[in-house]
Amino acid sequence: MTVEPIEPPETYWGQDCHFGPDRLVSEDEAGRFSTPSGELFVVAGGLAGQAGGGVPARLAVAAFQQYCLAGEGSPETVLKGALLAAGDAVAAAGEKYRELRGLGASLAALLWRRDEGAAWYIHWGDCRLYRFSVDGLHLLAGGSGDRRTGLAEKAETADEGGRLPAALGLGEGLDPEALSVGRRICREEDTFLLCAGG
Repeated sequence: MTVEPIEPPETYWGQDCHFGPDRLVSEDEAGRFSTPSGELFVVAGGLAGQAGGGVPARLAVAAFQQYCLAGEGSPETVLKGALLAAGDAVAAAGEKYRELRGLGASLAALLWRRDEGAAWYIHWGDCRLYRFSVDGLHLLAGGSGDRRTGLAEKAETADEGGRLPAALGLGEGLDPEALSVGRRICREEDTFLLCAGG
């Protein structure tokens, strides 16, 4: 009898949430989606402790996904366009619904193309993206370790309501020129971790 080898799945992935000792619900949103541009992994962080704080995160992920499903062009073009669309969706909801005014979301996304052996990523706000590889753990984007977009300085200074200025849907909107897309060649053993802020 001949046993055929089992092909491993293309991607192992999962998601988890730790609420912390004083939280009963999560204001974060995450998902994995197959798009024409590649496999999309995205996480968005809402505003913890605020009524409706999770709504902007859900809106951001939905808008990001929809743009990537319809968007065309290079991974850089698609990710930048999707982030702008997510920011517009959160801002529009804040203008339409009074209870959502002043609420924003942070976001990190990874677009993986298996056939090219590469991943592209983008973020805004205090979400973070890490890469585990044979040589250790590396912060690719987000948090106070990323100074390319000036978010470190903004994230350290919250306004009186505790809202971060560097959030989708807040302020004057995103400047496309300020958006930065990173790229990494993927090895078989690599693992990427996307984290919401907090």
